[in-house]
Amino acid sequence: MKKTSKLLSLILILITTVFVFTACVPSDIESAKVKMEDAGYFVKDYTGYEKGEGVIGAITAIGVSDGIIALYFNSSQEAKDYADGWYDSKFAQVEYEGRWAFAGTKKAIEDFKK
Repeated sequence: MKKTSKLLSLILILITTVFVFTACVPSDIESAKVKMEDAGYFVKDYTGYEKGEGVIGAITAIGVSDGIIALYFNSSQEAKDYADGWYDSKFAQVEYEGRWAFAGTKKAIEDFKK
């Protein structure tokens, strides 16, 4: 009985870990574009350039009443530094995760992060 309990606990922990790591921000510009289009947003991507402060590319995603601007950086530290000083008059909510810094509505940010 103890072995079964331990094995069951281990399996549940592994399943939980898989769900945690699969629900996160996109890994690149193209996957971010696809993710937001699948969520029902009109998306414009800006790739293939580096515009100061370590930005590799960006996307804008606009829905009926929601939107997001997401910038993709060379490193997570650059994304954090940028997000800490980012002010956007259109979107009050600014966050960062991984190599992304983003400003948008609450729903758009949730869609981007899930």
